[in-house]
Amino acid sequence: MTSDTVVLRRVTDADALGAAEVWLRSYKAALPTVQCAHDGDEVRTWFSDVLVPKYET
Repeated sequence: MTSDTVVLRRVTDADALGAAEVWLRSYKAALPTVQCAHDGDEVRTWFSDVLVPKYET
């Protein structure tokens, strides 16, 4: 594998908080004037407790 190789895989429980951070930063960058309906802790909890364990991600 080279440094420019991209590997796609399913997210694991260990990835949930990192994925939530990417989502939160992306939301803020894409929609800077729109207030998210949920705060960062709620989003992180949802990623950890619902999205990652219950859905294919």
